[in-house]
This record gives sequence, C-alpha cells and structure tokens, in this order.
Amino acid sequence: MSEKNIKLVIAEKPSVAQSIAKVIGADKREDGYLEGKRLCLKMENLSETQRSK
Repeated sequence: MSEKNIKLVIAEKPSVAQSIAKVIGADKREDGYLEGKRLCLKMENLSETQRSK
C-alpha cells in the first residue's frame, strides 16, 4: 500500500474478516490480511484468554 492514511480493522475470526471485507471492498488478499484502497483488514484467531488481556 502506498497511501499514508490507511485505516486498520482487526477481526477476531477469519470468517468475520471475510464478511467485513465484502462490505468495505477489501478485495486484495495478502499474507494474513485483506487490502482495499485505503483500508487494511487483519485476520486473527483469538482465544478467550487472549481476548481478555
């Protein structure tokens, strides 16, 4: 991404990330994230213990 003002969205599950990606137009798949024009969507698998920290 060459843009300087990029927003990052982190989804707790890849399935949630896919749903968000459809809505926001993040259609370019990279290693561990989806990319749109000025937005990056990071996919994470978080366990219950990780979420509480």
